[in-house]
Amino acid sequence: MLPADFAHAQARDVAPIFGLVHAASQTAPSDALIRTLHPRHWRAGRLTAEIAPRMRAAGATPVQALSDVWGYPMDGRPAPFADMAAFSAQVRRQAELLGPDAIYSVWNEPNSGSFWGNWFPEGPTQTQDAERRLYDTYEAAYRSVESVHGQDAKIAGPSINGYDFGALRRFMEAMLVRGVRVDTLAWHDFPTTLEGVEAIEAHLREARRAFVEDPRYAAVGVRQLLIEESMANETHFAPGALIAHLYHAEAGGAAGLMRACWDEPAQGRRHATSNCWNNSLDGLLTPQGAPRAAYWAMAAYAASSQNRIGARRLAPGLYAFASRPTAGRIVVLIASARSTPIAVDLPSRLDGARVARFPLRGDGRAAMPRPAFATTPNISALELAPQEVVVLEFTGSNGREVLPE
Repeated sequence: MLPADFAHAQARDVAPIFGLVHAASQTAPSDALIRTLHPRHWRAGRLTAEIAPRMRAAGATPVQALSDVWGYPMDGRPAPFADMAAFSAQVRRQAELLGPDAIYSVWNEPNSGSFWGNWFPEGPTQTQDAERRLYDTYEAAYRSVESVHGQDAKIAGPSINGYDFGALRRFMEAMLVRGVRVDTLAWHDFPTTLEGVEAIEAHLREARRAFVEDPRYAAVGVRQLLIEESMANETHFAPGALIAHLYHAEAGGAAGLMRACWDEPAQGRRHATSNCWNNSLDGLLTPQGAPRAAYWAMAAYAASSQNRIGARRLAPGLYAFASRPTAGRIVVLIASARSTPIAVDLPSRLDGARVARFPLRGDGRAAMPRPAFATTPNISALELAPQEVVVLEFTGSNGREVLPE
């Protein structure tokens, strides 16, 4: 690996883009466990108003899932467009409760049968009917939030269950015709391979070019791109893969990437011990509230955003985030999202460097104590196991501060 000299690089605080979905109650887990992560966004449903003070205290923007409050076909609920007046009144109440700083996400995964499509009978026009009614519902929600917060209204959508450029374009065209503003263009992205994780960046760049930079959609007013759910069940507890998600989302210019919640082993999504509902920060903690390796990796990422001096993709599946907490002191987070071990050559022998490791043990579900730093004399290379995250801390010598590249 070639060294890069950061002796003259200007350190700057970078807003971490990691976010949470559901994740906690009004009291659990502890504030300290949440604040360490510096979540950027935090989405919830029926409990949003109750836990909004915790969200804001942690520095997160509340994201209200309006559809969670209304309910879904799988819950036996009627469609919102069956009584748009009632739906609009409910949205206004939520907007009054949460205020203008919140983002109002209209409908969760409307391209899924369980959340939307099962309200429509099968037939040749099913898809078109479902999309048209979605746009009606989105417009009603926008008008309702706008009636409370005016031009400060922050609406997110379409929140589809995967990146689909065609679906996003149809949504943007519909909003343009209807005169609806979309503050936050949002979708979900659940890659299960390294190539898929890398594609997060390409998706963001494509969407920005098409829907933010193209003057055709200027009136729609997209201000930011949000990956409203990510980190698939297959990679949910792998520290290196989680860091890879955040690297590529940052590189693509995302305002945020929010960690989805999934089943704990042998439990259904609506079960009390699903990590959507067991106050485990979407599975970063065990059901008993103890941090997993994934938690410590997310904490290290959050720390890397303070006085950041660089972030690099060193090789496919290998990433480094460097920060300068104090003058002359360098901290480098190095993460491997690879399935095989890899060695990282350091730019020079580092005398007295300290290393902390966040390995993937088993399936990653076991609790892990906070990794301790160990002093390593004359270190010239780091060996990383598959999916391991390492934090390297050292002091620059002779004014030179270096980052492996």
